[in-house]
Amino acid sequence: MAGTTPVLGLHLLVGAPRQMEGSRVAGRPGRLRGSEFHNKTAANERGGAWRVRCAKERPVYTELVMDHVARPRNVGEVAAADGVGQMGNSACGDVIRITVKVAADDRLADVKFKAFGCGAAVAAASVVTVLARGKTVEEAAHISAADVAEALGGLPAHKAHCSHFATDALQLALEDYSTRRGLSSQKARGARGAGRGVLVGLSGGVDSAVAALLLAQRGFSVHTTTLNLWASDDERSCCSSAAVDAARSCARALRVPHSVDDARAAFTESVVHSFVRGYEAGETPNPCVLCNPQRLEHLLRLADRLGLGYIATGHYARLVSRDGRPYVADEARGGGRAEAAGREDGAGLDQAQEGPFIARGRDRAKDQSYMLWRVQPATLRHLLLPLGELRKDEVRALAAQAALPVANRPESQEVCFAPRDYRDFLAARGARHEPGDIVTRAGHRLGTHQGQWRYTVGQRRGLGVSADQPLYVLERRAATNEVVVGPRAELATVSVEIRDLQDRGLATPSGALLQIGQEVGVEAGLQVQLRYKAGAIGVRRLRRLAADRARLTLAQPFVGVAPGQSAVFYRDDVVVGGGIITQSSE
Repeated sequence: MAGTTPVLGLHLLVGAPRQMEGSRVAGRPGRLRGSEFHNKTAANERGGAWRVRCAKERPVYTELVMDHVARPRNVGEVAAADGVGQMGNSACGDVIRITVKVAADDRLADVKFKAFGCGAAVAAASVVTVLARGKTVEEAAHISAADVAEALGGLPAHKAHCSHFATDALQLALEDYSTRRGLSSQKARGARGAGRGVLVGLSGGVDSAVAALLLAQRGFSVHTTTLNLWASDDERSCCSSAAVDAARSCARALRVPHSVDDARAAFTESVVHSFVRGYEAGETPNPCVLCNPQRLEHLLRLADRLGLGYIATGHYARLVSRDGRPYVADEARGGGRAEAAGREDGAGLDQAQEGPFIARGRDRAKDQSYMLWRVQPATLRHLLLPLGELRKDEVRALAAQAALPVANRPESQEVCFAPRDYRDFLAARGARHEPGDIVTRAGHRLGTHQGQWRYTVGQRRGLGVSADQPLYVLERRAATNEVVVGPRAELATVSVEIRDLQDRGLATPSGALLQIGQEVGVEAGLQVQLRYKAGAIGVRRLRRLAADRARLTLAQPFVGVAPGQSAVFYRDDVVVGGGIITQSSE
């Protein structure tokens, strides 16, 4: 946005003139919906005059909104800014940029904005600069979207996102300032982990809020951030604007710094696109398994920039050493204790075999260790999981005792970017409506479908075929665009092949790696979990076929093995490896 010119604070001339709601650029009059007639002239920061004609229509914007539209405050960009933040959404076209100058007493001496978009975006950006000027950095960090909306006398529901964009842009500017200051302090301190600073990923739910609460009570210097992964207006999604606002309210209640970081581009490429490609290829991918490693690595990079030693989340899982003892991060700073890997000096162990390890949480109904199997040891060494020893009801009780605003907030949906129907999401993302056959394993054609990606292994309802017994989806053949169905007994599987194998000591309880061509049996003490909510079952044999591939024989049949799901290996509740299922056999 650098080098652009704000017109009345309403729009920025970015390339060719662009028409947006509220005004038309290049001097052509447009109409703003307001509560009274206006015919005002205002000057842009270059001194030129532009006329805006506002005709009376149904009252959507308040007089306060109209005042900030007609006379926007603090338009422009701070020279030699200490912090810069920008937030917006290409889908709606609103973009807000905030720049700040921080005085020696840590107060915001100057705050300015540029905005491109509708009148509500301009008004929200204008008022947030007014609210922030003169406040300390910590006080400004607590300005919420609700504060902005209140200062404007309210915003229409379909314009509420503008208040979030304004506060998020401010938070990013404050984070940018803190980052620059943090980098200097980090250099002065030396290596990461020289203090008890932790960056907590706040999702807007009760779990991450209580994680931050517990760490603050334990004496950590808590900083919080919300990763903006996906644009969503569905409150069931952890990516919604309501979730971001809830996270900021929690940070305000805890009196800890909070920022919002835009990670949408990386999330879209590595998680959303992989999700769509997986379904088109006949798999059933688990987006949380894809997301968690990336999200935690992103948090770790932010923590590095701020000079913080740790990151933390509200996952229900534990960190342990190989023998199952708790892995104490405070004592493991700087790379982890060698004894956490089970040997006094760590000799002979590579990074994959060293601690810490993910282990099941105390609350088995909420256990999320399955979702974390792909997180690498280098990240785990700086991860704190405060909820690992707690049950969900205990977490909600702690939130209520601390009067956290999310104590009773409902849980978000598992697929955050598709909280309604994943099929509709896939169709909107370009999955092909290609008719194909529904067949039995013997090749008998029973009907047709409108895309194999619309089905999941184990599905019974909605097949659109009739038979003398209940039929289930057994597999999806992307190459031939066929959906294979059969009786429930044919879902039972004892042999599974996996790819993307991760080995953290599969061969023996002492931590030996499984070599290519090597096979281990029940003596290895392994169990495997093949779906998120499924129980673990015994491993009869495990043979490594290649560096990243293995074949698994189960101790008992499992019903509903789905390619694309994860096979996670446990030994005494400790995650010692995993892989992605590619195929199974009866």
